[in-house]
Amino acid sequence: LHIDGDKEKGFHITSNLQAKRIGVFQFKKGLEDIRLRADVIFNLRDRSLIVNTASFYVNGFSTGTLKGVVTDLKNPSYRADIKIDRLDLSRLNFMKDLKMKGILSSNDLHIKGKFESEVPQLSGSFRLKDGGIESPHGLIEKIDADLIFSLNKEMSIKGEGLARVVKAGQYFFPKPFDVRLSTTLRGTRERMDIISLLSLSSLEIKLKEEKTLSLNSGNVTMEGTIKGYDFSGTRSLDIK
Repeated sequence: LHIDGDKEKGFHITSNLQAKRIGVFQFKKGLEDIRLRADVIFNLRDRSLIVNTASFYVNGFSTGTLKGVVTDLKNPSYRADIKIDRLDLSRLNFMKDLKMKGILSSNDLHIKGKFESEVPQLSGSFRLKDGGIESPHGLIEKIDADLIFSLNKEMSIKGEGLARVVKAGQYFFPKPFDVRLSTTLRGTRERMDIISLLSLSSLEIKLKEEKTLSLNSGNVTMEGTIKGYDFSGTRSLDIK
């Protein structure tokens, strides 16, 4: 840790901190080697904190980078740009009996707000590659998904994804099948417009008494408005 400056000009702070073998609840195996590199300026004249860069490394790999500023420390507001290089979901603890995997990344996360405000303004995108979800109730593999969002007084969310379903609830599938989901949400917490399309590849479902239900393909569409728990609009199911 290095600090340079004075009370008139402010202080320039640089750090290169390293820790090894840290046990953290959210991480299954703990962190064997973490490193934080930061370059920060504390300006006493306008009482601001400028983060030129703060980079986080886990086991030698860059996990994320942050740049931002905190202004007026008496009544502080903040803004930051965040980049996630690769977050390995398989190392995280989510819920009991729930396993997740995949690499999560983002090149453009933006956050802005005030510390006294409950909800900050958020915008950006996420990408998930080679994802998977496993629980006693289901198994989904080969998840590739993209999400673009803007969360303010009005919200906008657009997501697209592919996945392979191996198991879902009490149903038995002799072989996995693929699904594609495309959803757009736009509105407020009180009223949200939705357009959604779920496409299914050919699949077979084993029923009771050794009967089998076969589908060549299927589409489930939804378009309308959600208010609270109520939906108004059109829903359709097309099965071949």
